[in-house]
Amino acid sequence: AEAVLSVSELTHTMTLVPGGAFIKQIFVKDIENLQVSFRNSGTLKVLETLQEVRSLKAGGAIIIFFSYECLQFNRVAPNEAQLKAMKATIYETSEAHQVPVDKIYMWLDCFSIPQTNHFLQLAAINSIYCFASIPNKLVIVCVLALCGDDEVRLVHTPVLRGVVARVQ
Repeated sequence: AEAVLSVSELTHTMTLVPGGAFIKQIFVKDIENLQVSFRNSGTLKVLETLQEVRSLKAGGAIIIFFSYECLQFNRVAPNEAQLKAMKATIYETSEAHQVPVDKIYMWLDCFSIPQTNHFLQLAAINSIYCFASIPNKLVIVCVLALCGDDEVRLVHTPVLRGVVARVQ
């Protein structure tokens, strides 16, 4: 029963980044400071119920859930190659579905999970199953990365139906 509840009701707000802002304003060097800036400016889309999520999607919006391996110590954010792959996914989704990038919204941990309030952070983390079940696309970003002196290709095994693995 607890598992069903975890995907049938939001137990934390679902916070999304509009595609246009994601493409134009997010750069690796600034990403950690942007969550608060985006929140204060009203850039983030905050949804409190599944009905709000359904209404957004019924209005033609597309939601993408990005999953990636955090490769930087003491930093919760994608690296340059991962961010580039995410932005390319937004453009490709826009073209494939014939919708403007501003109708595409991203769920990305460093924006969607509170970073300073531990209690809210835990509530959001406990809602990840629900968040991952909602989007039109779940994209697992796999890029060539440097780990020490070795180049390695990170490989993720998709566990959900309809998952897109993006390998750069």
